[in-house]
Amino acid sequence: MANKITPQEITKKIFGTELSGYKIESVNNFLDKVSIDLEYYINQINDLEKSINKLNDLNKKYADDISMYQKAINKLHEENKQITKEKLSDFNVIKSIEEIRETLREIKEKI
Repeated sequence: MANKITPQEITKKIFGTELSGYKIESVNNFLDKVSIDLEYYINQINDLEKSINKLNDLNKKYADDISMYQKAINKLHEENKQITKEKLSDFNVIKSIEEIRETLREIKEKI
């Protein structure tokens, strides 16, 4: 990759003259404009790189948050499954007790 030129190098560049060369003042004016534009673009690139870095940091934070929330959701899901099993077991016990009571009533009625 070629060496990067700086705005200062553009403004400090001195060209030799010949008989049929360009007007030095015009060249210098143009180089001043190029230098200003180059400096602007360099600043824009630096600002955009800073923005990219900030967004990458935010993205990592959000990815970490999502991972944490997903783990919490999975834990709650497992707890919910366990509670559901316990409640179902309790329901089955209650149902069995009610069936036993009903059977006892039927036996009492027959006696």
